[in-house]
Amino acid sequence: DSVSLLDGRGLNLGPEPNQPNIRGNDCIDGSSGTYHEDESLDKIFVRSLDDKDMTEGSLIEVTATVWAWNYGDTDSADFYYTSDALNPEWLYIGTVPAGGGGARELKVQYILPEGELQAVRINFRYKGSVSVCSGGNYD
Repeated sequence: DSVSLLDGRGLNLGPEPNQPNIRGNDCIDGSSGTYHEDESLDKIFVRSLDDKDMTEGSLIEVTATVWAWNYGDTDSADFYYTSDALNPEWLYIGTVPAGGGGARELKVQYILPEGELQAVRINFRYKGSVSVCSGGNYD
């Protein structure tokens, strides 16, 4: 659970204390918009749906708490995972449209692969197409 570590986006668009909260600074947050009027990925929560510890083969649910602009009809979250966070090869899980404006919880599931240091990545974007890092002004 990322608690409040991700809340907001970038330097001036919310309280995100450790921005850009990514490995290696390879995908910087967009710099346009206003906190909780425009898009932001505010929280990530990962849990096992098998009622046990996360182990290889567990069914995992990833929940992204996002802030979607206006009616949310132009916003989507692209979900990825890697089994090696030190040398990531991001594997696509799926895309979930915001489905409405304001605070939203978007969820996907996947089977946890073998790997000692795993990670998830979510690209919450305004328009555009599926991408690990879309790089848009509002992303």
